[in-house]
Amino acid sequence: MTSINLKEIKLVNWNANGIKSKKSSLIEFLFRHNIDIACLTETHLKNTETFKINGYNIYRRDRDTIHSFGGVAILIKRIIKHHQLITSELTNLEATSIMVSTDKFEIKIISAYNPPNKKIQRDDINELFKDNPTILLGDLNSKNEIWGCQKNNPNGRQPDILDIALVSNLKAQLYHQVANELDSDHVPVITNLYEQMELTPQTPKLINRPINWDIFEENLNKNLSMNRSHKNNKEIDTNIQHLTETIKNAIKSVLSLEN
Repeated sequence: MTSINLKEIKLVNWNANGIKSKKSSLIEFLFRHNIDIACLTETHLKNTETFKINGYNIYRRDRDTIHSFGGVAILIKRIIKHHQLITSELTNLEATSIMVSTDKFEIKIISAYNPPNKKIQRDDINELFKDNPTILLGDLNSKNEIWGCQKNNPNGRQPDILDIALVSNLKAQLYHQVANELDSDHVPVITNLYEQMELTPQTPKLINRPINWDIFEENLNKNLSMNRSHKNNKEIDTNIQHLTETIKNAIKSVLSLEN
């Protein structure tokens, strides 16, 4: 593992509202945006369940209940030098944290969730924010008209923001960008330090409405012609391209018939 350049670190904050069924879209999102660290809330994982993503370590705090609710997690690229921190029991906040080694200093990353029916406790915040440079990403369910919410709630009287970042002892500007992607009632917020970023556009969906799969299969079988044996990598690449284009054309053909 190696230390990461502080100016290049890229994080995402996302309330997944249940992560198991969204694993494939999350993987695509992480790799397309080259996310180094993901702070996830409302993971809805039980402590008996396994959740892994290739190339990342995961650190979780699952809610110990019969039904799958709440829960937080941090995903971090395995190549980044880091270690897990022991997070004390908090009154209301659910949190997990890691210490990340950068080329400048160590920085504490926290993923935190405050349930909407519970008030944020100052002691919880004080416990999480101590001496180290710290970034907290999470859903704190704190609403206030000052930062654009349509209403206030008790947590909004604290210096906290819903689905954004709290920072302590960090002399760096954070830049946030909302990505209108992923399937949840919250959208992911990508964060980096020092400079604004440009997001990599999401690939448009090939299928945007129900289609007749029988006609699709007929078109596919009619136009698909592939060798079952391959002599070299070039032939493999050619067949992959042919398969991809044939699937796309078969779908486009079905959709055009339904217009």
